[in-house]
Amino acid sequence: MTQMFTSKEAAHLLRVDPKSVRRYIERGWLKAESLNGNFQISEEQVLLFNQKTNARQLLEGLAEELYVLRRHGTSSSTYQQLANHSLEAINLAIDRYEEERCSFFKALKINERTPFLLGKEVAARLKIRDYHVIDRLIEENQIKARSVYNGKKTYLILDESFKKYLGANLNEPFYTSRHVSEKTRFSVNAVDRIALKHRLGRKIVGTKNSSYLFVSEEVAFFTSISQQKH
Repeated sequence: MTQMFTSKEAAHLLRVDPKSVRRYIERGWLKAESLNGNFQISEEQVLLFNQKTNARQLLEGLAEELYVLRRHGTSSSTYQQLANHSLEAINLAIDRYEEERCSFFKALKINERTPFLLGKEVAARLKIRDYHVIDRLIEENQIKARSVYNGKKTYLILDESFKKYLGANLNEPFYTSRHVSEKTRFSVNAVDRIALKHRLGRKIVGTKNSSYLFVSEEVAFFTSISQQKH
């Protein structure tokens, strides 16, 4: 028989206070049954919550990008190679991120979240930190978005427009000029010059450094010519 815990008992197991447990339940992060006004949480749900939390922390900084890749149908082996962690940990981290995402849309009172990507998800996918780049892509009509306010301006990007923008690279993880520089003996500027000469990569206009994005085959090309030169 499945062991059940009260909110207080679950809080002790998760090393948080009972208020946090109730907040997790309200957000949909922790599934519970209500009995006479009191929550009952199964041992399996406590374990699953803990696994998701640990995986999310392990993959901090990658969850948004991995979410978009999985959403767009990228093979699990591809994003596993990108994250360099077990597929189980990756999927647990993405599942937790999706729960966080649902909470965000709920706070905005937006029920239909399927058509949208968040600005931070697009930024993570394109390896950019400067949100002015997203502004520019929207202004140039390369991607379509609507803006909402939750204390600050937030973009909701139409996923179909972003898919169109990515085109043939829809399921390909990107690597920056800086990443290629670290894998080879080329400087970042040299990588960008070679990219321009050989028409490689996708140039992200508006960034100061690491302005090109490359897919795996292009990274392999740089590695090859680096080995030939040295």
